[in-house]
Amino acid sequence: MQERAAPEAFSPAEIKGARVIREKLVHLLPPEFNTEFFLARWWRAYKGDVKMIEQRLTELINHRNAFGYNSENVLDKALTLDFARKTLERFTISRFHMEVFSDDVAVFVHKMEGCNLKEILKVLPLSNILHSYFVLHECFQRTMHKHELRTGRPAAIVTILDLSGLNLSDFMNPMSACSKLARLVVKIWSDYFSENMIRLYLLHPPGFLSLMWQIAKHIVDAKTQSQIVFIEKLEDLHKFLTPNSIPIEYGGTRRDDTGFSTIPESCVRELKPVLESEYFKPENFWREHGFRDVPDMKSVSLKSKHVYEISKDVKAGQKILWQFVVNSDFTFEITRVGPDGKEHPIWPKITLTSLKVPEHGFVHCDLQGEYRIRWVNASHSWLPSKLTYAATTK
Repeated sequence: MQERAAPEAFSPAEIKGARVIREKLVHLLPPEFNTEFFLARWWRAYKGDVKMIEQRLTELINHRNAFGYNSENVLDKALTLDFARKTLERFTISRFHMEVFSDDVAVFVHKMEGCNLKEILKVLPLSNILHSYFVLHECFQRTMHKHELRTGRPAAIVTILDLSGLNLSDFMNPMSACSKLARLVVKIWSDYFSENMIRLYLLHPPGFLSLMWQIAKHIVDAKTQSQIVFIEKLEDLHKFLTPNSIPIEYGGTRRDDTGFSTIPESCVRELKPVLESEYFKPENFWREHGFRDVPDMKSVSLKSKHVYEISKDVKAGQKILWQFVVNSDFTFEITRVGPDGKEHPIWPKITLTSLKVPEHGFVHCDLQGEYRIRWVNASHSWLPSKLTYAATTK
């Protein structure tokens, strides 16, 4: 029988590993990352592979730096960063400012009822959702850090995900937009936050558990599968979490009277529904930024792991704008070349693919100089993949 959710105690070898990471990577680490518990989690996640730890930590820190969020201002950024605000308002979730714990585990709540992922993907590019998931996990990291400073004990996060209303058929096909979205979200969890969010409790699974696991296998990697728990009866949730951390709606005593939650007993706010008038139209995007028409699109074919890059000489105050579609997994990023020749992330690298709408966006350039827009074919297919894009300045 599984016991109540709790952070796994760190072994002496993991604590020693944390000190190894600190010695090697101290130049990278912001203060809230430079703790024994934080680094021990990374040692455990990557089994002491310092090279991989350095790569993933650098990517995570670059993401924070590019968008300007950190442990102190992340709650504000979750509401004011344009992509995060437009994404998070489409989901029925509990507060980002997490204060409710089951022992040493903070509990986040997410409901799928009323959430039409296919409609959301007609409004938002996938990158908005993926970047927002990083910001949400930074909120989790802040919660853990504060609890660890206060108690001297390791902390963790669990999520209660209520699947009521989920259309199971949207995930039956591994090539569907919903399956691809779920797979790439789980990849971020697995790559950067697997030792932070230690359990995902799935309530009201819409179908037989054997079928749910078959679907999960093409979305969730083997490493992450062990962190997922299907809850068939609400009372079973009480085996894993304390009553004060479970919303009244699920038989606990938790309520949210801060004004954030639409119904205090549910502890979540209602999502903003998608209107047909909000569907993405390329011509509207470009006209909003001063273009008469959509720029001419160019196409290139890239073999697996091959790079395609364009360089732009940009004046201070200009914007870089882009729109593209790809037919497999690609990484995408924008960097600025400094006077020393080193690249600085402006739009941080993530792995994405094209879903319902083209990838599109813009970034303001505060400094004059050379900017590089870069795509890499991240697929493992021996067949080339196609990139069709427009990228320009204004």
